[in-house]
Amino acid sequence: MTALTKFDAEAISAVTKDLISKVQQKSKGSPIISLGADGASVMSGRLAGVAELLRSRYFKWLVYIHCTAHRLNLVLGDMLKASLSSTDVMTTVKSCHIRLNKPKITQKYESLHREMYRSKQVKHITQQIDICWGCKYEAVDVISERFDVVLTTLIDVANNPGENYEDSGDDEYGYTKAQAETAAGLYHKLMSGKFIVGLTTLHKYVGKLYFLNKELQAEKIDWTDVQYELTRTRDSINNVKDEDILIESKEISRKTGNPSALCDTMPIHNTRATTVTTPDYQGHQIK
Repeated sequence: MTALTKFDAEAISAVTKDLISKVQQKSKGSPIISLGADGASVMSGRLAGVAELLRSRYFKWLVYIHCTAHRLNLVLGDMLKASLSSTDVMTTVKSCHIRLNKPKITQKYESLHREMYRSKQVKHITQQIDICWGCKYEAVDVISERFDVVLTTLIDVANNPGENYEDSGDDEYGYTKAQAETAAGLYHKLMSGKFIVGLTTLHKYVGKLYFLNKELQAEKIDWTDVQYELTRTRDSINNVKDEDILIESKEISRKTGNPSALCDTMPIHNTRATTVTTPDYQGHQIK
């Protein structure tokens, strides 16, 4: 093995070329019949990735492949972006991660989580990474399963604005006015029926594919198990019914304290523009 001092495409391709040359010398003239390059970004650039450099300079017969799980991720990523509804849901989920990922707000979220789910491990909304769709499902799953914790945290932030608009570190409330206003807007976005149904739909469908993705990323793959998982996943997706989505949507709506039939008619207010109050499921209000 050769230790790398640089990790760009030029350095990796040069070291790879040397290693292959050594293999060819030791093989006493036996030809190399295949060489695969995986789908990591530094490997896969069409113009200057390792795979392309090796193929254009040294090995015309190079086979370029994506790992199976990566190919599945690319397809699903494109599917999520192709739908305006799914894009809207994922943008809102990303906003939840950003807003809750502030030290003082995170502390409140964790405190409420332990209070409301005493025997459960604290779950956090994961950061969204385009090349890893699994984290998208994990974030959707957390919001679906801990919807009430997310809402209660946003309520606390929205109802306790400090004197400062930006974080000065010495506010007695712990939250800034900007955080309170943003939390209020995000709260009402989460309360909309359109978001709840969209969230539930993604949770149902993408969840079926999540376990297939894990199977494809196993250290040792048994292709018999993969074939079974493919068949099972296809059947599971085909068996998802509108009634299943509505049932889960109503369960999430129950956590908001509002009938699902009324959620879609609720206006989205901003605390800068109105003093309208909306009760949450515990009787608190965002002012």
